[in-house]
Amino acid sequence: MLNVLWIAFQPIPIITQTLKLGDNVATGGWLQGAADIVCSHDEISLSYCFQHEEPCEGKAGRISYYTMGVVPEVHSRDITAYREEDFNRFKEIIEKVQPDIIHIYGTEKWFQRQFVLMANDLGLLEKTVVWIQGLVGFCAHCYTDGLSVRQFKKKTFWELIRGTNVEGIQKRLALNGQSEIRILKLLKNVFVRTEWDSACCKAINPNLTLHFCNETLRPAFFENKVWKKEKVKKHSIFMSQYGTPIKGYHQMLKALPIILKEFPDTVLYTTGADLLNPSDSLMRKLREPSYIKVLREEIKENRLEQHVRFLGTLQGEEMRDQYLASHVFVSASLIENSPNSVGEAMILGVPTVASDVGGVSSMMTHREEGLLYPFNEYAVLAEYVCRIFRDDTLAAEISQKARKRALDTHNKENNYRTLLKCYQQMINGLEKQDRE
Repeated sequence: MLNVLWIAFQPIPIITQTLKLGDNVATGGWLQGAADIVCSHDEISLSYCFQHEEPCEGKAGRISYYTMGVVPEVHSRDITAYREEDFNRFKEIIEKVQPDIIHIYGTEKWFQRQFVLMANDLGLLEKTVVWIQGLVGFCAHCYTDGLSVRQFKKKTFWELIRGTNVEGIQKRLALNGQSEIRILKLLKNVFVRTEWDSACCKAINPNLTLHFCNETLRPAFFENKVWKKEKVKKHSIFMSQYGTPIKGYHQMLKALPIILKEFPDTVLYTTGADLLNPSDSLMRKLREPSYIKVLREEIKENRLEQHVRFLGTLQGEEMRDQYLASHVFVSASLIENSPNSVGEAMILGVPTVASDVGGVSSMMTHREEGLLYPFNEYAVLAEYVCRIFRDDTLAAEISQKARKRALDTHNKENNYRTLLKCYQQMINGLEKQDRE
């Protein structure tokens, strides 16, 4: 049996429930699906490490969990060294787990990146692999796309103090990207799943060994629920979130008036707090991001108040049901690797219109499993949404083909076997080095 240590920024739901952390704690929902399939077999003993304020460890089902302390994020200066107390805690976890593989999910935050440095200093880099999620350095390049200079430079008093307006966050992403590049140059192994992350990683470090493995989605999306045109809210659009410019909600707001000319009853739904009815709390008003103010201005200037709805926080099954109730799903992102939201829409058979960015074209073929448009061409986005609204036959064809492809891409058993094979390849490589 292989001892495998997963390291992620957030706990997974089973650990959140075990520790009674409450519903407000963000969790790695899709990682729960991956953990479930691993734990349904006897080939891997799984341990899970995540960031938490309180030191603790224990068992959640078949998973052993360990916490690491909260570490400062990269803001105004590049961090190049981990703290001694974090190194000592990591050594303690390593001694207890005795991992054959150290598997780190993501490089976006310093919390994850520091483990690569610590593994290197412990002589464990050869058995360390990073799962590429997003690449923040590349995200920084396009973070302000679709926003005017006035919009991305706009800042509240709170943001002026903290440097957290759109332009400020772009600078932080670029700073994190420098650290990310150093980590990728140090690594030997990474997991990839699209042409985009493969190309980006190779551009940074041509000597990396790339292990290809697809993602397993959240459990709620494998319950054989399927989109049916007759059960949707007619002319409804669903987007998964709006809180960061990367997701392109501002681009969708440019497309919406064009759609309304032909389909005046169209309504755009998304998760998150109601932009049009903000909190009365003085502190929340002070802390409201300037990007949210930009979105509110766009909605009001274009008289879209009756055509946007905000659904608050939705859990896995609630998200699934919202997909199924929607006429079309839109991913208007400025950059993505393989967005889980697109995978979730496809596996349910929801007709999807997506910006052709990053690795999205590795997930779907244009005019087959979805409709892809250049991310900055909101008129094309509008036309493709209207095309789904107009043509039930097209919607049904896309739905069927998307579901078929996604069921293959996100097949839990296949992805588990691929993951196990990649682990074995790493171990065989280590054994070969030892023999030599």
